[in-house]
Amino acid sequence: MTLPSLVTPENRNWIEREERTNQLVRRLAAWCFLNEQPTAEQIYGLAKLTWITQSYNEIHESYIRSTKIPALGHIFATDFGNAPLEEVAGWVASQTKSPELASLIRSHTGFTNLYPAYRNQARKWCHNNYQDLLPIVQMAYSIRTEEDGIEVIRRVAELPRIPNGNSAQGYTDAATLLTPLCFALDPHQRFPIINKDPGVDQLLRKLELSGSTLEDKYQGLMKMYTLFPGMLPNAAVLDQSARALIALIEQTGTSPEDSSVRVLRTAALPLKDESDVEAVHRQMEFSQRRIHNAMTNQVRSLLRKRFRVEESKSRETLFDIKIHNYDGNGNNLLVEVKSAAEDGTIRMAIGQLFHYWYTEHGSLDSAHLALLLPEKPSKTMCGLLDALEIGVMWLDRKRLFTRNDWLGALAAISYF
Repeated sequence: MTLPSLVTPENRNWIEREERTNQLVRRLAAWCFLNEQPTAEQIYGLAKLTWITQSYNEIHESYIRSTKIPALGHIFATDFGNAPLEEVAGWVASQTKSPELASLIRSHTGFTNLYPAYRNQARKWCHNNYQDLLPIVQMAYSIRTEEDGIEVIRRVAELPRIPNGNSAQGYTDAATLLTPLCFALDPHQRFPIINKDPGVDQLLRKLELSGSTLEDKYQGLMKMYTLFPGMLPNAAVLDQSARALIALIEQTGTSPEDSSVRVLRTAALPLKDESDVEAVHRQMEFSQRRIHNAMTNQVRSLLRKRFRVEESKSRETLFDIKIHNYDGNGNNLLVEVKSAAEDGTIRMAIGQLFHYWYTEHGSLDSAHLALLLPEKPSKTMCGLLDALEIGVMWLDRKRLFTRNDWLGALAAISYF
């Protein structure tokens, strides 16, 4: 059976527009990463670049003045006033030293029509939820595998809803704001857009997923790539061809249950200059190392008031901190320092701690282990650490905190 192309003269312009939005947002996000890390205002600006005004049926240039230029203002902390788009595009290209940005800014971008009542509220919401938003943006920008995408959508699902500025009773899910942004950050352009678009909602109903969790919706839409291989190069085509996909499902008699294959992301799409990608990753790694080193030095300085503290000098046990006789009973505590409190980071640290202790002692019996994080971890991770008898400490305003009674003597030192 010969299947029709999902890219048609009717949807081609919007597909290309979504793809351009991805290129624009990723290049601007790269600039934000190279200047430490995106602020809440910059994340709001990046999300705002995915918006349009009025209608999907035709291009309304009013979005340039009401949405696009203000979005760039949020990213660059600049009031562009009544400056024409051409002037703004040139200024941004000069600031970022990226001539390609001028062309992308001058081109039509944006594709999602977020309900106006949520637009101003979204800005406040980004600031209120910044600590949870930042790792989502970082992960979406660096998605490599399907598992990475699932972790992103799980985090989006955990965020509170965005209130309606016109009514205390009205809310929209965080996915309405963030899945377009995650697509725009995704280096492979495959992150599905789940933002209450009527076509996508119809497709989800066809897949019997309309009442399912956000993660189930995500995985159901991701299966479209394997059900129709070669027809869906990216989520822009998926977004703009939802109704055509319904017809294809009916025509071919295909069921989502026909495939449970998880798609691995293997082909890298723009940024066009791979050196840009490497530079961003190097800067992110540098920032993490700097945070890690600052935390380690601060805790060593605090604890040396009362304890003998050392770092590993062995290549086999690269622990960050060993606190000798930390409990007054002759036991030493191994501490692994992490610059982020994300679940994945904590899972990695758990394995490191067990490996270091086993290498030193040949057994995990009576292990004395703890994590040092920049903030208190999630409830789930706290439960996991409790089950594994691993303590957790975190820093806040140069003071050390813990949720474990047996580490209380260490935390108390920071108050003197």
